[in-house]
Amino acid sequence: MSEWRDHLKPQHRGEPTMAEGNAAKLMDLFVGSQTRSYRHVKTSGPGELIKWQFTGGQYGYGVEDVRKHLAGEVGLALVPELPDNKVRFAVMDIDKKGEIVPIAKKIEEEGWPLVACQSKRGGVHVYYFLPQEEDAGEVDAAMRGWATDLGHSPEEPGVVVRSHNCILLPYFHADKTDRYAYNRGRKLDFDSFVALARHKREEA
Repeated sequence: MSEWRDHLKPQHRGEPTMAEGNAAKLMDLFVGSQTRSYRHVKTSGPGELIKWQFTGGQYGYGVEDVRKHLAGEVGLALVPELPDNKVRFAVMDIDKKGEIVPIAKKIEEEGWPLVACQSKRGGVHVYYFLPQEEDAGEVDAAMRGWATDLGHSPEEPGVVVRSHNCILLPYFHADKTDRYAYNRGRKLDFDSFVALARHKREEA
């Protein structure tokens, strides 16, 4: 039986396409559970209404899933928690609109190894990328400390820091995304986000 890592490889021979290359870049940063992941898909509602809903939960993800996310076809949500209660990335979910600019500015001023991205609902996802696996409880504790320092206590409604929760990845429909990283007073395109996240990971 093939290992789960086999599912991370492109499903054809030859050189990867640019889309697959970008998917691999995102997968390198977002290393999540290969037993729990979710898809955010369009469904038909009454009349012409288009709704989005989550599906899945009991399986992993691969290059093609991430490619579809970046292409704006199917959203991908991952669970940070890995086996043995380890993580390679963490996130604080601040479900308050209009906070991306002050949060990103505070992160820059303090020099924290964090990246702020706007969420699907207009709030903020603050990511912490790690170069190796770390204890999920310890990382969550660090994230709760940063959340408090950012003025958003984890005890507040709408502020969540838990590694066993799923989180929608940024850069859905990457070329026209509204789920972008923000740094030094500007929105970042996909490549700039990857470069910043890798730099922050080196500082972690």
